[in-house]
Amino acid sequence: VADPRSLITRSLPNAYYYTNYKGVFGAGTLVEAQYSQRHFEFQGDGGATSTNILDSPFFSNSLGL
Repeated sequence: VADPRSLITRSLPNAYYYTNYKGVFGAGTLVEAQYSQRHFEFQGDGGATSTNILDSPFFSNSLGL
């Protein structure tokens, strides 16, 4: 690794919710319903928040870095 500041600690939290219902309403009315929801995201993956050129993981000959 050329610059240890370019290393990241990435996590991938994943949450999933699911439910369903089957039942009878009244005289012979059948009901079936289901619901699902998923949440997925990338955390700690992407560019650094600093805009300072010295925090860049890239080297430049013109800046003497």
